Amino acid sequence: ISGNYSLEASRAKLEEAKAKRKTVTAALYPSLTLGAATQRAEPSKNFAAAQFQAIDVYQATLDLGWDLDIFGRINSMSRAADFNSEVAAENLEAAKLAVGVETASAYIELMMVRDRIRIAQSNLRNLLDAWDIARAKAAAGLGSTYDLAQAEAEYAKSRAGIPVLEATFAEVYARISFLLGEDAKKFIGCDPKSLRSCPEFSPEKPVFSGVRFAEGSLLNRPDIRAADFQLRASLAESSSFNLEAYPQLRAQVRGSLISSDSSNWISSNSKGWSINPAASWVIFSGGKISGNIEASEQRVAQSLAG
Repeated sequence: ISGNYSLEASRAKLEEAKAKRKTVTAALYPSLTLGAATQRAEPSKNFAAAQFQAIDVYQATLDLGWDLDIFGRINSMSRAADFNSEVAAENLEAAKLAVGVETASAYIELMMVRDRIRIAQSNLRNLLDAWDIARAKAAAGLGSTYDLAQAEAEYAKSRAGIPVLEATFAEVYARISFLLGEDAKKFIGCDPKSLRSCPEFSPEKPVFSGVRFAEGSLLNRPDIRAADFQLRASLAESSSFNLEAYPQLRAQVRGSLISSDSSNWISSNSKGWSINPAASWVIFSGGKISGNIEASEQRVAQSLAG
């Protein structure tokens, strides 16, 4: 079932959750930025002395910045991303289990239809023999016209039912192919055009390859585990949104090379540095923070209700 389209979508969602986790977790670490710029400037003659001339400025900078997670906002976002990744992983396991069960059920149904076709074909041969006997008796004057007509009708009825069963076989076969994401012939051993070569039913078909079954308590079920991780993710997100109302601190260290002459740009005299600690506190956001908090609380309520 590895080629199933629903499983492919679930795998993509898992990889997306892992990528988002990397993005969020990266905020816990310092960032290092290298920059370079050049500028030519000429002061306004209205404010500058006449001897001021146009100058060139060459600048290279290396910035080390770090958001100081004093109150734990970024850590809460990181934990939420971790839990969301676990939710995606458990949803993938649940999807594997569901597709595996559906495929196994369809396979059993297919084998039942196959057996019904074989029985119908065997009955058809018997009814043909009975019709031949009825015709022989009628020709010899030993059978009635009614018996002959009845034998012919039974044969025609049985023969008409076989295409219906074959159509059902083809429909179930197509369903299995869709679930597998490929032609089901390799899995079943035959197709609607080669019914006679269909192997016998095998309870050991690898339908559940790669599927982790739940054993023991309900907490071992992937859907239950996914719901548990979803609740944890919602609580962590709610905590991070509440912490947005707290001050945010950032430290930045800059090293630079600045010169007005490119010939001595890379020299000890061009070196400079600065340390820039900063704090910011959102006083008014038009209801953005309170809206995020309310939305996160509703997601927690949904997780609890689910």
